[in-house]
Formats: sequence, C-alpha cells, structure tokens
Amino acid sequence: MKSSKECALSFNPTSLKVRFNGDNNIDNTYYSQAMQDLFVLGCLNGKKEGTYLELGCDEPFNINNTWLLEDKFNWKGISVDINPQSKQLFDSSGRTSTVLIQDATTLNFNNITNLLSTTHIDYLSLDLEPASITLKCLESIPFDEVSFSVITFEHDAYRFGDQARTPSREILENRGYVRLVDNVDSFEDWYINTAHVDMDLVSAYRHNNISYVSASTVLLH
Repeated sequence: MKSSKECALSFNPTSLKVRFNGDNNIDNTYYSQAMQDLFVLGCLNGKKEGTYLELGCDEPFNINNTWLLEDKFNWKGISVDINPQSKQLFDSSGRTSTVLIQDATTLNFNNITNLLSTTHIDYLSLDLEPASITLKCLESIPFDEVSFSVITFEHDAYRFGDQARTPSREILENRGYVRLVDNVDSFEDWYINTAHVDMDLVSAYRHNNISYVSASTVLLH
C-alpha cells in the first residue's frame, strides 16, 4: 500500500483563488485527482468536523477525495465501494471513516443518515465505474430525505459523451443544486447548494458552458 505522503500532490496555498480557514495548515498538499478536496474546502471556508458520503472510494489515499478533509479538518464520513479490497486497504490505513462494501445503487439512506447523525451531509462524491453506474447511483438518492452542500459528479464525458452528463445535470438542477463548474478535466461537474454555500464566496470558481476546464484553472491563480 502506498503511504499518504507518496500519494500527495503539491500546490501553493497562496495561489488559491478562494482562501479558506486552515489552508496554511495542510502541508501544501492535496490528494484528489482533480483537486476536489480543495474545492470542497473552498466552498465551505475550511469547515471543521464536516460530514461526507463518498460513493466509489477505491483507495484510502491515492486520488481520494476525502482523506484531506478527514486528516486535517476532522471530518467524518462513509466511504462506499463494491470491491472488498477497498475495505482491507481502508482498515489497514488508519483512516476513521466507516467503509461499506456494497453496491452503491442499493444504499439504505436511513442507515447512512443514522450513521452520520444528520440528514444534511456536507459533501457527496459520486465516482463509480462506468458512468452509467454513477448515474444509476445518483438516481437512487432520496433527495427529499437527504441534502448536501457540495456535490462532485463524475460523468466521464470524454469516454461516454452525454450518457451520464446531461441526465445527471437535469436531476441535480431540478433538485435546486447549482452547477458551478462544467467538465472539470473533461470528466466531472461540480455543484453547490446555495442554502449552505455562499455564492459570493465561490463566484471565482464559476465556469459554465464550456467543454473543458482544468481543475488548476478553476481553483488557482
């Protein structure tokens, strides 16, 4: 298993478009593939003790969207994957998240909200394979019962075109989520809930109606 240091990627906090509380305390590193962890922290101003639901967790450190949140900002969450090896990796990693090995399209959300002691979750990460499964997972979420502050949805449009991208946008926007960034690195859309995220704070992130934008362009000067 790789160590967390081997999986870290470098950035300079002074280059962040949106500075957030605690950004100088994260060792100039992030772990997500496309800086999703920095996006979440920017949207929520470095919130401490937040909550997450990570659907498609894979490895505990390498290109993982939630490790930085847990490690430096004391978040707690639930990580879900269908591969039993993921639980073995998480269990031996020292991470504190609850790991569920099951089909993410069949989650019992009463169980999820009970485990997190809340029906409002700060961050939802949707990253399964292939994109049709990620969409099916999104369709299974009871949005009348649970809400989120920030959502990152991997549609893999560079591989699958609009198979998941267009229908996922319709679902989330019909639920009131604002698509703040389109086609991050050609594979993700990023959303916020304006009831929980200050639009003025994150306006610098906004990139819409584009076919491609790099995460560094969105987040860094």
